[in-house]
Amino acid sequence: MIYLIGGAPRTGKSIVSNLLMRELSIPWLSIDALSTVVHDLTSVAERTEKFPYKGFTSVDQLSESEIQQKVDWQITEANSLQICIDSLVHHQIGVNDNQILEGVHILPQHVRTLLDDPATKDQIRAVFLICEDEAIQLAAMHQNTGHFDWLAGASDETFKSVANFVVAYGQWLKSECDKYQIPYITRGGVFQEENKQITRLLQSS
Repeated sequence: MIYLIGGAPRTGKSIVSNLLMRELSIPWLSIDALSTVVHDLTSVAERTEKFPYKGFTSVDQLSESEIQQKVDWQITEANSLQICIDSLVHHQIGVNDNQILEGVHILPQHVRTLLDDPATKDQIRAVFLICEDEAIQLAAMHQNTGHFDWLAGASDETFKSVANFVVAYGQWLKSECDKYQIPYITRGGVFQEENKQITRLLQSS
């Protein structure tokens, strides 16, 4: 079984993946790792076009870009990785290995393609995490930190900018999930209870 956990940045995808990994005793891989590999294998001339976020040298630069621009960049980077993600999914299914794949680069449209493919449809479970409330998202980002927090040391302005982006990208993902009939969970601030709901959904789909 392949478990796909998508969603906007900082919506708790890694935390849910870690919980699911412990409950099911199966490996978890962040698509961020694949992103780094594919970026480094991409020609220098194409990197800026395919991976616009990789050009940032400081997280505070995020606040200098328009919200829609950040959403468009995220979609561009996700599309740049789809061949890699699809290949990994097909490989894991082909060798009968369970896998949790998590990351912002998973898109509803591509999940639907996997669910419609006779070779993969019965081995795919997917959910997307979104947040539609800037205040809830901002509080969650301040409260939930990990061993590698890319917002560490960021200005208050940057935190607000990222929260605005997360909401905007989440709204886009919600419309895509509705379009392609992919389940999603909306964060409402009850983090631990929502995490349990998400893992139950993935295991009962």
